Amino acid sequence: MAEARTLGTGEVQIQGVVTAKLKNTIHIQDETGAMALYGLAENVNIGDEIVVKGKLSEYNGLLQLQSPALVESVGTKEVTPTELAGADLKEENESKLASVTKVTITKNNGSGNYEAKDEVGTVFIVRDENSVLGLEIGKTYDSITGIIQEYNGAFQIIPRGIEDVVEDASKVRTITASTTSTSIPTGTAVELSTLTDEATIYYTTDGTEPTVENGMEYTAPIVITEKTTLKAIAVKEGLSNSDVFSISYDVYDGVVSISDIQGEGHTSPMDGTTVEGVEGIITSVYELNNQQYFHMQTPDSKADNVSSTSEGIVVYAGSASGNYTFKVGDLVSVSGVVDEYRIDGYADADTDLTVTQLNAKNGSIQVLEENVELPTPIVITSNDIPTEIDTNGFDVFTPSTDAMDYWESLEGMRVQIGTDATSKLRVVSPEEYGEIITVFDEVQATTLNGGLLLGENDANGERIQFKLFNGEKEVTNGGNINTGDYVNAPVVGFVNYGYSNFKVYVDQSSFATTKGATTKETTSIEKAEGKLTIASYNLENFSATSNATKVRNIAEAFVDGLNSPDIIGVTEMQDNDGATASGDSSADQSYQKLIEAIIAAGGPTYEYVNIDPEYNQDGGAPGGNIRVGFLYNPAKVSLPEGSITGSANNGTEYVDGKLTLNPGRINPTSSAFNSSRKPLAAEFNFNGEQVIVVVNHWNSKGGDSPLFGTEQPAVLGSEVQRKEIAQIVRGFVETIQTANPDANIVAVGDFNDFQWTPALQIFEGENESMVNMINTLPENDRYSYTYQGNSQALDHIFVSDNLKAKSILDILHVNADFTEEAGRASDHDPLMVQIDFTK
Repeated sequence: MAEARTLGTGEVQIQGVVTAKLKNTIHIQDETGAMALYGLAENVNIGDEIVVKGKLSEYNGLLQLQSPALVESVGTKEVTPTELAGADLKEENESKLASVTKVTITKNNGSGNYEAKDEVGTVFIVRDENSVLGLEIGKTYDSITGIIQEYNGAFQIIPRGIEDVVEDASKVRTITASTTSTSIPTGTAVELSTLTDEATIYYTTDGTEPTVENGMEYTAPIVITEKTTLKAIAVKEGLSNSDVFSISYDVYDGVVSISDIQGEGHTSPMDGTTVEGVEGIITSVYELNNQQYFHMQTPDSKADNVSSTSEGIVVYAGSASGNYTFKVGDLVSVSGVVDEYRIDGYADADTDLTVTQLNAKNGSIQVLEENVELPTPIVITSNDIPTEIDTNGFDVFTPSTDAMDYWESLEGMRVQIGTDATSKLRVVSPEEYGEIITVFDEVQATTLNGGLLLGENDANGERIQFKLFNGEKEVTNGGNINTGDYVNAPVVGFVNYGYSNFKVYVDQSSFATTKGATTKETTSIEKAEGKLTIASYNLENFSATSNATKVRNIAEAFVDGLNSPDIIGVTEMQDNDGATASGDSSADQSYQKLIEAIIAAGGPTYEYVNIDPEYNQDGGAPGGNIRVGFLYNPAKVSLPEGSITGSANNGTEYVDGKLTLNPGRINPTSSAFNSSRKPLAAEFNFNGEQVIVVVNHWNSKGGDSPLFGTEQPAVLGSEVQRKEIAQIVRGFVETIQTANPDANIVAVGDFNDFQWTPALQIFEGENESMVNMINTLPENDRYSYTYQGNSQALDHIFVSDNLKAKSILDILHVNADFTEEAGRASDHDPLMVQIDFTK
């Protein structure tokens, strides 16, 4: 194993004992080391000693065997966890089964990640990838066992289950029940157990607190025949009693309805229950991720007419390659297992909502009648959708006030958006992958082009997201659609959830749009002698391999849209071969391709400023090595004579009125920049003025929990790192301003945060010595990006306070409001500041 880890790449064959089956990886270990297996098709169990063969690769820092083949099963063997301290969670122990003692949970960073420290104060991450551990902030656990993994430069321990978390070794472990569904058939036998060997369980069924004296000793499964509150404790000589276990069961007789399964809430009260003979009319049939699904809904005549419980449900039939005969309009009887599952989304999206589905893969689907009239769709108007996503916490279900709960109450059902053709639906964000986000036109537009601004306290819960299908297949693009276009109402579809949002699935054949008035902008800033223009543009993974249309559109934005700025700060410039894993992070050809395209578009001959990052250390697509850099027009500005270019790990400083490295990175070895781009500072001369420009691309918002998710309010886990970055860049600026209060400083880039957020307030400073120019624009112009229907500002330009009165800003809306088919070249809009040095 150690030899394979040293190789790092290539085809290898290794032998080890299975120590864990995590959500996305299996881990094996021998006496020399451990390895992650991703995509092992064969079923293996913990303790199996196996021989596997595959190709080594890295994913976000984790070395793994990609899609390995099982060569041989050798036998079984037990592996004892290695006892480690928090400081030992590092590369040499990656993928090992380990145990850390005296672990205190200090913070919930969201997305299943908990900040923890050991008894000497070393901080590390405990990951609850299946949300089952019940970790509590401030509590100290005797031990936490799990697999050591790396993710984006940070090491974490991932317990395999609740059995790996020991709160108090002097206490009997918590009791669990075989049936966690709270709605069960009459006569269900419930088994109780504890992980503490030879412990005795005592229970009550009348809701009273169990003790050894008044409880019944558990010797056989408990048969539940009526509504029951079951409580239990476990005892063992020499140990403290377990905490009291409690669960309340409702029972039902006869046939289960869809609304029984759905219940009132975001998860089914029957989760995990096997049900038989659930009837419904198939309203849609489709494929997702090569799996076959259909929706069925209770016939109108049998609906319970309770608005908070859905009458529709997703049914999972199995692989899309199966030979299925069911179709829309069939009345079917389905038997299977009720399951809460994330059927569409990223594998690590632990805080996305689950979809209640009936898993019939190993059950049965019987057609009772064909060509049955479909249930009447629920008509949705502008008055029906709450404007707030959540007002009272995830566990409180109020569809009348919370948009998240409103859509949940319709999960799986047929809906009609709009009453008739007079209803107008306005596009507020054209998305990728055949998705379009709208609102009723009665909702006031808050951007120039008809979109909705994300507010500090308003996430626009009234948005309606459509996902297009062509028959049973997903549509991969939405066509030529802009913000401000209109969707022709009414639209009939069915409600589902995926990738952090509720969506209305619609067949493309019945979905039509009407063009609005949105067009691409050109800058309102006029070039003039003595006025310096500095632009910022996130190029979205630009490289020498980028397609000709993207390259041309970006070049034309600089030349025709922005009048060829004097200095351009670029972000997401990739290396020469893009996301190819070549081991080389050079980007000279990528810069040159853009420069030549600008010339071809009628612009000047720019020169570029760049420092290549260490390979795969700055985040972004593996192998792409995105970085920040500059283009500058040498006819207008220049680097001071004798400037020394820095390197990936050497930081620049401000000494004797100039940068020691020009260009130079800012504190590039700080842990604050792990798996993120290092800011680049460069000093330019313009008409006798010295101007220091810093281009930034702070860490992304990946890791934040979604707006429509299980954590309410959403947990902004990524914000921690951005605040650390803000402190560092702020410190760099303060050093310059302390030495020279009149220094001309401009900071540009993709800051991945909004103008009101703590990170940007840190960078502005208590005395606002750095001024965010976006706040000088009309409010409806303050956006450079759209995400899930919310227009927002991630890109900013700051100027030192001595330049505020001399500066004006313009944002060029040429991308965020458009699809690629409509001419979009990047997912971000460029922006530009002009500084009048004649004043």
